[in-house]
Amino acid sequence: MFSTICIYLLHFYYDKYIIHFVDTVARFNVIWRSKTIFANAVGITLITAAIAKGSTIHEFAGVLVASGLFDKEYVYLIAKIIVGMEFAMAVLLIAKFQQPHVFRASGILFSLFAAFHAWNWHEGIGVPCSCFGPWFKIPSSVGLVLNLLIALACIYHANLKKDN
Repeated sequence: MFSTICIYLLHFYYDKYIIHFVDTVARFNVIWRSKTIFANAVGITLITAAIAKGSTIHEFAGVLVASGLFDKEYVYLIAKIIVGMEFAMAVLLIAKFQQPHVFRASGILFSLFAAFHAWNWHEGIGVPCSCFGPWFKIPSSVGLVLNLLIALACIYHANLKKDN
């Protein structure tokens, strides 16, 4: 009998107060949660990519040279700059520092990655993307689509209004 009363009271309390509270919080924080979850996901992806590329910088430099877009003389400098930009964007996204601006910059970065994949795909360069070093390689067509989707999502999140 006592357990039945406790279950009834918990159920009543849950239905009346907790659900209302959760719904209210959810309504006011949907934009914040969306931005936070997306920023953390992109940040973790960028940190993972930066660490993977940085640990195998020679392989990443080889992919850049194989594209024909970069001179061998400057390719290591360019590879280090790319890794540094990925890491910086990741830290700024996770730290929520000037989020709209960092989302825009991340959108530009992913657009450049998409352009690189588009070039490789258009020119028929068969070197797979080394986005995550030697552990995860994808064809240029898949990299193009993924990077465009992430770039568009970054731009979308940059233009979301601030939460109240």
